[in-house]
This record gives sequence, structure tokens and C-alpha cells, in this order.
Amino acid sequence: MKRSAWRHINMRVGMCWLWTGAPSTQGYGIFRIKRDGRWRAMQAHKYMLEKKLGRPLRPGFNSLHTCDVKLCMRPDHLYEGTHAQNAQDAVVRGLHPQANKTHCPQGHAYTEDNTVRRRGYRECRACRNANSRAWRARQKGS
Repeated sequence: MKRSAWRHINMRVGMCWLWTGAPSTQGYGIFRIKRDGRWRAMQAHKYMLEKKLGRPLRPGFNSLHTCDVKLCMRPDHLYEGTHAQNAQDAVVRGLHPQANKTHCPQGHAYTEDNTVRRRGYRECRACRNANSRAWRARQKGS
């Protein structure tokens, strides 16, 4: 990281080191770096993790946060992991938007008795039954 990029990190003792420069559209710190003779945009936390590890991230792996703060650059808050690990972490920590839903779009509660799990997704049993009845009625009418 260029010396000028370090001025965009707010290093607070015992807390996250926050990127104070421009964020990307996804909310992560971003800066430009010259690699292979070309200027490229790079996520600041990914760069910091690569410096911590002393190597580039493995193919298919990302820089993940233990603190869930997108602008955090503190090396001990970062680890290498897959997209699936990141999604599972979000579910466990209650940050995944789908995992936080308590009702289906029609307003039925996702309870143990009213929920069917298919291919990793939840389905409302009441809506599923209503859709099945409607489909059978259409088949009879055809």
C-alpha cells in the first residue's frame, strides 16, 4: 500500500481500523494500486490480508471479516475464506437478509410446522399447499 493510502486508515487501539477513504459501491474501502505495470482498483481489506499472509489470496478465496465491519482493515480481524463460508457466517450472525425473514411474502409465519426446506431455501407450507391446490384445479379444468 502506498504511503499516501495509509492516511486513509483510522487506527484506533483495540478496535477496528476503519478505511476513511472512498468506499466502493458495495461499501468496502477501495484504492488504486499498480500491479503488473497497470493501475488497478483493489479492495483495501483484501490488500491488507495479502500483506498479513505474505502471499496473494488463493483462487476462489476472499478476504472475510470477523468483526462484520466492511470498512475494517485491521489484520487480526481478517481471514481467508470462501464465499460459502462468508454466507454461512452471515446466517450464523443473523446478518443474512433471507435468514432474518420471519414471514413469507403472503404473511404466513415461518414456524417449524409451517416451513418446508428445499434446496437450502425455506418454503411456506400454507402457500405451497395453496399453490398445489390451484395447480390441480387448473389441470382438471383443462
